[in-house]
Amino acid sequence: MKVVFTISELIELGIWNKYCMCMGYDHYAVKDGRMKLDDEFILTEEELNELGVYYLLKSIAEI
Repeated sequence: MKVVFTISELIELGIWNKYCMCMGYDHYAVKDGRMKLDDEFILTEEELNELGVYYLLKSIAEI
């Protein structure tokens, strides 16, 4: 499974900083104008697991 998220959605989920740490991004990149809130990222199951949202998304998908 792969899921597409925008930066805005990652921020709303409260996992933007953790995502940046996992991927080696600077979490100030949006504030500095190097990234936009509507930039998209594809997250794999492993990355979702690492961020702690895999089971949440899986349970939502089953509803």
